[in-house]
Amino acid sequence: EANALWLSRYAEKRAWKDIVLVTSPYHMKRAQFIFENILRAHGLTVRVHTLSAFQEPFGEGEWRSSVHGVHVTVSEYIKWVYYRYFWKT
Repeated sequence: EANALWLSRYAEKRAWKDIVLVTSPYHMKRAQFIFENILRAHGLTVRVHTLSAFQEPFGEGEWRSSVHGVHVTVSEYIKWVYYRYFWKT
């Protein structure tokens, strides 16, 4: 959220029309949601393109096989629910 707020100031100041959001695949959906909503709330029409950066020691189908994988998945799900249903820009 803080990164999206910071970026919105620069996007407005520099009249950006497109950005590339680079983050881990497991929280890309939430990050894109936050960026798009904050940009929209500031009246900006900036297209958010995404690029996933692999950085976790487990793959998409392997998250259940480690405590770390379960922890990351559950915490991301809780964050997604919060931002999707309770968060206000």
